[in-house]
Amino acid sequence: MQGDDKLLQWLKEGLSQPGLSQRGLARAIAIDPASVTRMLQGRRKMRPEEVGPIARYLGISPPGGWMRSQRSQLLGIDPIDVSPELRPAVVAKAMEMQIEPTEFVDRAVRAALLICGKS
Repeated sequence: MQGDDKLLQWLKEGLSQPGLSQRGLARAIAIDPASVTRMLQGRRKMRPEEVGPIARYLGISPPGGWMRSQRSQLLGIDPIDVSPELRPAVVAKAMEMQIEPTEFVDRAVRAALLICGKS
């Protein structure tokens, strides 16, 4: 099962909990209800920056251990030491690889150090 499929299944299971609704989710993450419907139908991908707020609304962690700590739950993702303009790309690539964003950054730095001969 690919990352997008896992996230979709997670979202569907989360919304099946009593007291949760598509409209409530739409309000919680500040998107229109039609976007939530398209997400559930697989016609709209979940954006990386939406995963944290969705997890908070559902009250469950996303698949793949996306949120390991209390701090990361508050932030929506694990803290990553990259510039704000790079953060969405890093999170998206990490989601694609189904790893934590911090692990992605860690691997990238190690690879850069190897290339530079400073490992």
